[in-house]
Amino acid sequence: MVDSCFPRFLGRQLVWFLINLKNENFIAGGLKLDLKTTSLAPTFRPLVFHVFAHQQPACSVHFQTTTSILRLCRVSRRGLLHMTSLASAATTTTTTTTTTTTTATTPISQWSQEAKDEFHATSLATYQAQVAQDKINARHKTVLAKEQALLHTKLQPVSRPPLPTTTTTTTSRAGQDGFEISVAPMMKWTTRHYRFMARLLTKRTLLYTEMICTSTILNRQDDLDLFLGYDEVEHPLAIQLGGADPEEMRQSAVIAEQWGYDEIDINVGCPSDKVAGQGCFGASLMLDHGKRVAEVVKAVLPAVTVPVTIKCRLGADDVDKYEDLIEFVETLSAVGVTHFIVHARKCLLNGLSPTQNRTIPPLRYDWVHQVAREYPHLEFSINGGFTTMEMILEQRKTQRTVVGGGRRRTKKVNATDRAQDPAVVEEEETKGQGGGTGGNGNGGHGGNGGHGGNGESSKETKTVGAQSTGVVTPLGVVEEKPLLRGVMVGRAAYQKPWLLSTVDQEIYGEENQNFTRREIMHRYIVYGEAFMADDVLMRTHFYTNKTRAAQHRKSTVRALLKPVFWMFKGVQNGSRFRNSIEQSCNIKPMPDFRSIVEEGLSIMTPAVLDSRPNDVGLVRGVHLPGWSSGGSKEPVAAVEQKKF
Repeated sequence: MVDSCFPRFLGRQLVWFLINLKNENFIAGGLKLDLKTTSLAPTFRPLVFHVFAHQQPACSVHFQTTTSILRLCRVSRRGLLHMTSLASAATTTTTTTTTTTTTATTPISQWSQEAKDEFHATSLATYQAQVAQDKINARHKTVLAKEQALLHTKLQPVSRPPLPTTTTTTTSRAGQDGFEISVAPMMKWTTRHYRFMARLLTKRTLLYTEMICTSTILNRQDDLDLFLGYDEVEHPLAIQLGGADPEEMRQSAVIAEQWGYDEIDINVGCPSDKVAGQGCFGASLMLDHGKRVAEVVKAVLPAVTVPVTIKCRLGADDVDKYEDLIEFVETLSAVGVTHFIVHARKCLLNGLSPTQNRTIPPLRYDWVHQVAREYPHLEFSINGGFTTMEMILEQRKTQRTVVGGGRRRTKKVNATDRAQDPAVVEEEETKGQGGGTGGNGNGGHGGNGGHGGNGESSKETKTVGAQSTGVVTPLGVVEEKPLLRGVMVGRAAYQKPWLLSTVDQEIYGEENQNFTRREIMHRYIVYGEAFMADDVLMRTHFYTNKTRAAQHRKSTVRALLKPVFWMFKGVQNGSRFRNSIEQSCNIKPMPDFRSIVEEGLSIMTPAVLDSRPNDVGLVRGVHLPGWSSGGSKEPVAAVEQKKF
């Protein structure tokens, strides 16, 4: 059996070595190894010798020993099989370093005890020297990361409506096709701390605030920065408002625009009882097919110049048929809404909790695709169940096709469109049986930051030209754009934040931030310390009592720790990092923010801390034996998204 003193933290590396043996003999029912002609990499020699030194001369490892190895290495059978499939795709190259000519050519089963002892001592010394060098390198990288963090991390808080400026913020839409990625608004998750950390991973992703009720904005004017405050680095940034009173929503939208938010979203999808039940807004606004929301939109659109969007579900309770969704879209597009963000599930307001409403109702992406095809002059983003970059890119590949039976397929042409595209002509169309509907369509993407006005028009348009037969949108001809405007990522954005590290390159064709986890964590530490040192942000004038001030500082530390809690999910020692954070928070007195994070980082291996989104040959923070830049070109972030 395996010795109990086997180092646990080396378990995964050992399993990778066993899978990548030169003469591999892997069986699903057990693990059988023939080490007679196997070339051992120096790093793994002491490990293999330590495990198999007391086996038979043939060095066969049977089922019982295999089970012990897997349990000791904390690797499941399913995980082992998946690791084997990954290893089979790589080009395995091993380096042979031998102590003597005899051990290089003689099968291990014929080694004398003296040769085994010499081999063990030499390999162990080599391994220990490598570990010592790795520790020196890690200390050097830590010092460098701290220096860079102090130099480049700056706090730029917005605690009051900023002065008007002509500076343009970064757009969240890709230049080549207008596609975009956004992080969904989530209560108690998409806080200003999370958004700052997310900006260390991606520059272009559209971030949202938590949902903020209109009553909060209107009744908390004295401490409005507590709810609307953010950091300049968070742009592009959208705010989600919750409410059903048109006048309150109008006033709140005006205040939000004054604070510098880039977009305003109206919540029509939250199934929480406090929101949709007692609050009478959220998903309950879908029960009347959007009539109350239409009144809200009529009040908001003329009052602001930033884009206004609607985030909704496929339906609610019994209002859950495709025809109901069509009627909802018809009602709101008639008053000027041009962008719908659809969570591709219905919700049950009575009987399911908010958590259950995120998982039990089935996803129906096809409904969102169909409504987007029927209304090509409108824009639709999809939300729900997206956990990997592959799933996001699959939505981007879904191309728009204008169908003959589409409804309001076109829009009114204004002077700007005509100047940008001379091929656009305007002509009258009447209602027909097969080719879409004419009549009282609403004005398209004019005014109000990309959202149409409320004037009715009986004219529809189409383009005439050699290169295109589509209709005009603010980004060009619809046939040349993806079917959907973008994908909104929900829980995966904080449960697996490393997913965002490759968005800039994969979606926008730009360079990634390409920070290592070590660099991100140290920059976030500097941010946290600067935040807690700011009297305005910490509201020290309000917490004059020492006991309340101490409690407030503890709660602030916990709020700062929440975004980084899942930074290492799915990588080696990730659960130990989370356990360290939890244990440190329970110590009395609680350590300071930096001490808690650095204590957790001390558990992580250099391979995890120093891997970059652009690196190759890394899986879950572990270097694969034989994988090099000449082998797999798959970046570590993409590989980590694959489920074991």
